[in-house]
Amino acid sequence: MDDHVLAVAAVSALAVGSGGFSSVSADRIVEVNVVESQNAYVGVLACEKANATSNATKNGTNPVRITVTNRYTEAITVVAIHDDRGTTIPQKTKASLRPGESQHFSGHANESVIVDIAGDGLSANITADVRQKGRC
Repeated sequence: MDDHVLAVAAVSALAVGSGGFSSVSADRIVEVNVVESQNAYVGVLACEKANATSNATKNGTNPVRITVTNRYTEAITVVAIHDDRGTTIPQKTKASLRPGESQHFSGHANESVIVDIAGDGLSANITADVRQKGRC
């Protein structure tokens, strides 16, 4: 009887292995809360500077004023701002913002702008719809 128990234990140990592993994978859970710009860590407001029928259009886009506000607890950097066609807005856009600070940028866009930001433990691309001049 003891021989059978010993044999079963030996076979089980060989089948299971040594308990070591060569790789591991794990799923991470990410929670994202979508909030209005005025409540976000980084607020982005894009407003038309002139109406769409003016002569101020450039390649079918309108002049816009983009305001980026840092409500995060650490400094952030505005890395780039793009229009809705993916074109980088040409005016100097790289800027560092301390907590509570805002910065204004000018450029041309049609329906939306995308602001790329980075900071300590933070990296994001924020899309904001361009508001009509009278709604800003």
